[in-house]
Amino acid sequence: TPTSRVSFRLVVQTISDFAFLPRGRGSHGGACRDSPASSPANFGAKSLRAPEYPVIISIENHCPKPLQERMAHILTSTLGDKLYVGD
Repeated sequence: TPTSRVSFRLVVQTISDFAFLPRGRGSHGGACRDSPASSPANFGAKSLRAPEYPVIISIENHCPKPLQERMAHILTSTLGDKLYVGD
């Protein structure tokens, strides 16, 4: 669903911050989303754990090419080496 209330950059940054946490950090300790403790840097031993499987991002867009290029730039600049783009 198209929306202008949540920026694409913010969505990608949130994926980067929370989907790729280091392994061995325990399970979710019930940190509240609105709490300052919900920042990845503030999670303790009972926090989110990185998924066992890869994170797959599927994007269906109907944007003109310039906006697709901007989205690609946001993905590559935000995710960096976490992003696999194939050979």
